[in-house]
Amino acid sequence: MKVYSTWQIRFIVMAVSLLYIVPLFYAITYTYSIRFDGFGLSRGTVSIGVLLAVAMIFSLILWRKFSVWHRAIKIEYRKEFSYLLLVSGFGFLGLIVMFVEFGGDAQYVIHLLIGLFIVNYIFVTVLGRKLFNVTLIGKDNQ
Repeated sequence: MKVYSTWQIRFIVMAVSLLYIVPLFYAITYTYSIRFDGFGLSRGTVSIGVLLAVAMIFSLILWRKFSVWHRAIKIEYRKEFSYLLLVSGFGFLGLIVMFVEFGGDAQYVIHLLIGLFIVNYIFVTVLGRKLFNVTLIGKDNQ
């Protein structure tokens, strides 16, 4: 069992969060009917701006805390894994919202939902077991 430093785990969480930030933004703006037409902006333009802002904030935090987090080691990262699970779940729903928003056929939503759910669940399970030392199914092998 390999143990990762806190900085490495937080970097992985940042990378996965940035992967899901645009679909998450689409899901939030779709749910609350937030429109950007009055400002002359599209939802895609604003989501790219949000992505860049969050990336800069995460990078600045990781850069500032490198010396402290690089030396800190925990055996398991349950709090970080629960955050990753939350972000990937809502990002997964955002992918479905983006599919519908970009003109995807509504009869294929359930097929896409099942396929993406399986891929997302395998992705989170493998990350949890290999990097975070957290298992979703079965007993811990410690």
